[in-house]
Amino acid sequence: MRLWPLRRPKITHAPRLLALILAVALLGTAAACYALPSPQGWADPVVDGSTIFYSPTAGKLVAYDRTAQKVIWDFPGSQDKNLKLEAIYSTPILDSQALYLAAYDGSVYALDRTSGQRKWETKTGSPIIGGVLLKDGIIYGGNSDGRVFALQSSDGRKMWEQQAGRRVWSTPVGAGSLIVVTSMDSDVYAFNMQGGLVWKSTVASAAIASSPGVVADRLTFGGFDKRFHSIEEGTGAQVWSTAPAGNWFWTQGLISGDSLYAGNLDGHVYAYDASNGSLKWQSDLGSPIRSAPVLVGSALVVATRSGAIHGLDPVSGKEKWPAIEAGATIFANLVPSQTSTVYAVTQPGTKNGAHLLEINPTTGSSTTVIAP
Repeated sequence: MRLWPLRRPKITHAPRLLALILAVALLGTAAACYALPSPQGWADPVVDGSTIFYSPTAGKLVAYDRTAQKVIWDFPGSQDKNLKLEAIYSTPILDSQALYLAAYDGSVYALDRTSGQRKWETKTGSPIIGGVLLKDGIIYGGNSDGRVFALQSSDGRKMWEQQAGRRVWSTPVGAGSLIVVTSMDSDVYAFNMQGGLVWKSTVASAAIASSPGVVADRLTFGGFDKRFHSIEEGTGAQVWSTAPAGNWFWTQGLISGDSLYAGNLDGHVYAYDASNGSLKWQSDLGSPIRSAPVLVGSALVVATRSGAIHGLDPVSGKEKWPAIEAGATIFANLVPSQTSTVYAVTQPGTKNGAHLLEINPTTGSSTTVIAP
């Protein structure tokens, strides 16, 4: 039963397409025969000192003071009671004065990071699944109509907009003087700072939902063609591609030293040689993986969809400690802290709140930081 065309999908309704892909890939093929879930989001938590910004329920962002153990502000708040974000898939971005947030309602918001008050809003016209990049005072993002945009961070004014395939579900990355974005049309697009297309790479043969990693003048990304690819930063030319895995890669790859680590929806973590894409090892964790792994100390920490958090030896892939059970689904990326711990947030629902856990990767112990 083929549910996703391997190249250039023609379905144009972004919310329904996202729900279908999540239902089929993450819940199993049979789920496609039942009612599809509504958007809920999987925003990564952001830790800034004692303040944690995270999404406790679908379409809601809060600033939580861990020291005082209380919510400082929430958005949308009482002053925005008619505003419905629907869901937040993107990671909030901070500068010294503001927090920038892209939402499923198709808007990019700038909030006062102290009060949560809205400073400006710019509508882009369709749902935003990926996040935004803040670079030199400019915010770059993409939406489900395939439009890549550049906004002035001070007031949200649109500086330019270009087309990058039919839909963009990834977060743009900066690569030298270029802004690079992957597309669900299976191509990778590189723009200059003025919005001009510099190159387009066609090495992948299926949709790409994850952002590329940028290391040593190369861009490395995985896709729905079940492979990871490495291309040249300056031209988009192919360097290598891996052998196919068992299912789609939706996570961003983690490159450390000469190794590339990535989780797959087939439930395996794959370790590749970052120089040529050859397989070093694979480890079966028994549940689809959408959350990107992190390497802290001597532990590769990986979370599965089922909510199991594993600590693996990055050299061999063997378990270092018994898996931690979060008790709920995990789609959001794991986030390392400055204190050598790792944060994991469970999936927010429309009614059920998310849990935020702090993991000690040395001992494999966990602490509940926030419980609904």
